Amino acid sequence: MYRATKAVFFPWLIFFAIRRPSTGVICLLLQITVVGWLPASIWAAHSLRRYERINERLSMAIADALRRRQMECPAWRSANEGGWASLG
Repeated sequence: MYRATKAVFFPWLIFFAIRRPSTGVICLLLQITVVGWLPASIWAAHSLRRYERINERLSMAIADALRRRQMECPAWRSANEGGWASLG
């Protein structure tokens, strides 16, 4: 919610927050004009939503890969449960 509010009032700042500085500069130039404020805000809100969705999917994929690895490899599971000393 905080980032969505920031996207409306400071659209260029959102692009710097999601590590896209060149796009942030372009958005700032667009935002400088009064007419360009609305498109800049919509662009920032859309990019923020897309960035958050990609991050969520990536986090789920990593968690799923770790879960599958634990199920497939008992040595890896026991090493993480009892430390590396339990392997020897």
